[in-house]
Amino acid sequence: MSHTTSTAILSAAEKVYRFLLFVYPATHRRDYGPLMVQLFRDLGRDACRQKGLAGLVHLWFRVLVDTATSAATEHVQELKKGDPLVTKKQHRLAIFCAGFPLGLWLVLLLINPNFASRMVVSTSAQPMGWMMMAAVLTLSGIGYLVQRKGFARPKRSDLSRRAVSGTILSSALFVGSIVLFVFPATFLVVFGPALMVLLEAGF
Repeated sequence: MSHTTSTAILSAAEKVYRFLLFVYPATHRRDYGPLMVQLFRDLGRDACRQKGLAGLVHLWFRVLVDTATSAATEHVQELKKGDPLVTKKQHRLAIFCAGFPLGLWLVLLLINPNFASRMVVSTSAQPMGWMMMAAVLTLSGIGYLVQRKGFARPKRSDLSRRAVSGTILSSALFVGSIVLFVFPATFLVVFGPALMVLLEAGF
């Protein structure tokens, strides 16, 4: 891989990572965001230097898994502290809906470890499995953000037209996040391993 190509890829990867940081609470991004971006930049540079594009793909898998777990932990802490714009019930609902695909994958992993783990275990069909798992994590994260955005709209006690339209928009964002992000992520969790079997078989 040429220096120019690796620089362009690393720059694009950093932009995607900056967007990925939006799955963290705003306070966490403000306090640690720049340090996390710098760490990713250094790790990405080292991964490209040592193993090229394969090293960067492997780094992304590690980053997505770590982001999913650490972001969930930070949001739980935020939930304990409380949020003036989002009630605890709404926050729990957003976490449950967005985390449903990952929870389903863990359940399937307990039921049939060999089948459910096909997307994350190195096989002849990789990196397709890692890409599907990255898509699941990304879709779940975006689904959470969209739901949180919908719930966090200022609430009004009166019955003005603006309050009603805000409620309709919040409902639309919630349903849209389920249809556009949570459902596709769940589809990949359920049918991803079967697709891996087909790919390994040469179809």
